[in-house]
Amino acid sequence: MGGSSPAPDYNWAAWCALPARVLLVLTSQRGVQMYEADGSIMVYWHALDVSEHPPAQAVFARGIAAAGGRFICVGTSSGLVLVFDIPPKGTNVTVSQVLEQHRDAITDIAAELGQAPDGAGDLVTADDAGTLCTWSTGEEFTLRSKIPAFGVPPCLLSGAEDSFVHVWQLSTNPDTEDIEIQHCHAECVTDTQVCGACFCDPQGDSFAVTGYDLSEILRYSRV
Repeated sequence: MGGSSPAPDYNWAAWCALPARVLLVLTSQRGVQMYEADGSIMVYWHALDVSEHPPAQAVFARGIAAAGGRFICVGTSSGLVLVFDIPPKGTNVTVSQVLEQHRDAITDIAAELGQAPDGAGDLVTADDAGTLCTWSTGEEFTLRSKIPAFGVPPCLLSGAEDSFVHVWQLSTNPDTEDIEIQHCHAECVTDTQVCGACFCDPQGDSFAVTGYDLSEILRYSRV
């Protein structure tokens, strides 16, 4: 008995704002989908290469960030970071580079929009083992530094079942060029087992939180 294929289980979704256009990017076990901002037209589909993974390993894409003015970066379960070159309009999207410093599944990607004319700035990628990599973006992405794994997946914004949300800041030491991690803020979400937290803006001035059995999303802003 025939039927339509089941819808993929999406792992991640993000609106990626580039200078020339905004795209809605979705990731799943099948690959990466890019749509116009309102979701009406699929711009691009990238299928994941199952042969890159061991037979028993799950295959998925996870972590999305717009970077360098015209690029969208997406992480994969094999530890690769795919860099997509996005044209100002149309569907001629290409994979311009593959970043290969991680050995574990990517957990998240974050980007800083730089002040250079082309929007080049820094990119941070994180994996399941706790490794952090920082990259300089531009025509070619280059590795700046690599923070070794500590066995725990990192998040620059973290929440837990103890009701606390923590805000962290990554910065570069101007003297040594080393990446430094600083704890900036802790917020107690009363009587809530936090299960999700996300920044609401690129500057990190506000973040949203939700919890188990909580039917609402709480938003916190810097005063």
